[in-house]
Amino acid sequence: NKRLRDALFDIARDIEKGGVMSASMTHYPRIFSESQTGMIRSGEASGQLQNILKQLALEVEKSAAIKRKVKGAMMYPAFIILVMISVLSGMMIFVVPKIAEVFTESGKELPILTKIVIKISYFMSDHWGLLFGALAGFIIACIFARRTRQGKYTTDWLLLHLPLIGSLVQKSILARFSRSLGSLLNSGVPIIQGLQINARGLGNEIYRKRVELAVEDLSRGIPLGESLRDTPEFPGMMVQMIAIGEQTAQLDNVAVKIAEYYEDEVDTAVAGLSKVIEPLILVIVGLAVGIIVAAIMLPIVQLSQLGGSM
Repeated sequence: NKRLRDALFDIARDIEKGGVMSASMTHYPRIFSESQTGMIRSGEASGQLQNILKQLALEVEKSAAIKRKVKGAMMYPAFIILVMISVLSGMMIFVVPKIAEVFTESGKELPILTKIVIKISYFMSDHWGLLFGALAGFIIACIFARRTRQGKYTTDWLLLHLPLIGSLVQKSILARFSRSLGSLLNSGVPIIQGLQINARGLGNEIYRKRVELAVEDLSRGIPLGESLRDTPEFPGMMVQMIAIGEQTAQLDNVAVKIAEYYEDEVDTAVAGLSKVIEPLILVIVGLAVGIIVAAIMLPIVQLSQLGGSM
């Protein structure tokens, strides 16, 4: 990776000139996150940089694995749905209108289902440019909305409440939060600073705001477990474990255990999601194609029966 290679050479030159590694890394925020820079800064101060780097490597590997699994679980149904929409749209725009002309010329009364499908087909074929433009406009609007704080908050809320997928997204966020918090605390970063860094690195506005509220509570002397209690973003079991970790001064180790638990949960959810979505998509595709085929076949059967009776 050319960008990473150039950054590493620049960091090496800074160190040769007497600079500090963590300070040089801050010049490349798109490569090194704030939590990574903070952990290395703590390792430099404590003389434990080697151990911190090993710990950081493990965190990055785990985080990358979680993201890859979630993306993989979401890409498959998205691709299948895109293909399904393309095929059905092609049938409605190019195939059904030609068959509808034959039915119209026969002069016979068509079934209700056939009339509905033909009307939808004519609308799509007459306004396909408008429909395509509306779809493109919606996608562009979503992209721009993600660049605003309120738009990102809304889309993140919707993502967390999607059927099937929302639970998987929540578990992946909790796994990343716990893994990062445990790593930061293990490296000697104070808990308030660790939570501030963690909040900005979660990539979800709902959880960012909730963690920032917890930071405010901590600064007023309210324990983290008590601050997170009775919140929909953090399950009760996780909150109880955090409270126990605080009481026993083992929050760093407890956070790592929580991360391992939710990483296993993500694995299980991904496997279950693929088993549920595949038959569900097949049923939806079958119903859509079945409706179109039935709308086409009903008039044909009527015409053949009429011809047979004559």
